[in-house]
Amino acid sequence: MAHTGTKPDYLPEIDGTRVGASGMRLKDNSDTQSALVQSLIALVMVPGALTFIASNWGDVFEMIFAGFFLLIGLLVAYSAIHKIRLVRKLDNPTLVVEHWPLRLGQKTRLRFERKGKNGTAIERVGAKIVLREVARYRVGTDTRTVTEDVFEKSLGVAQGTGVLTKCDFVLEMPRDQAASFHSSHNRLESHVELTMIYPGGKDDSSFELLVLPELAA
Repeated sequence: MAHTGTKPDYLPEIDGTRVGASGMRLKDNSDTQSALVQSLIALVMVPGALTFIASNWGDVFEMIFAGFFLLIGLLVAYSAIHKIRLVRKLDNPTLVVEHWPLRLGQKTRLRFERKGKNGTAIERVGAKIVLREVARYRVGTDTRTVTEDVFEKSLGVAQGTGVLTKCDFVLEMPRDQAASFHSSHNRLESHVELTMIYPGGKDDSSFELLVLPELAA
């Protein structure tokens, strides 16, 4: 894995693999990770709730309490099954950014790649750039998080290219928006978000970009 090297603490650490002299390949593993985590949660919650109900049969309050957790477990199990089916249809997606790190106002090419499994082919891919602000604050003993998308622009829609889809998009970072910034209470993040349509469903992927607080030449 390659990193961007020595940089200020307020810039995020984003992992990727170097491509050529200036590019970076990013990978989104969130579908695989979600399938694993949700499966583990469901395997704990559903049998646990059923065991609790069986051992407290007849106690209405305890059964209602356990039934609530059983319902949550079943919903998580349903989501896990969906993710597992998705992972069996599509590999994890990658995004190659031609220039890395980026600067405000810089134009670069993006190449999205994703391979289908068992003959699954992506039909089309939509892309957009999103600047997201995340703020964390405390209310008493609780920590709350507020997320707001402060800038969004479409990068267009590309047609799929068969089982192995490769789509190119052109990104121009806005000159008048904020650069990347991470702290313990606030974050400014630039993301390339993609929506993929395939037979019988769709999937979303997000890749965070590293944007320096400098104007492109």
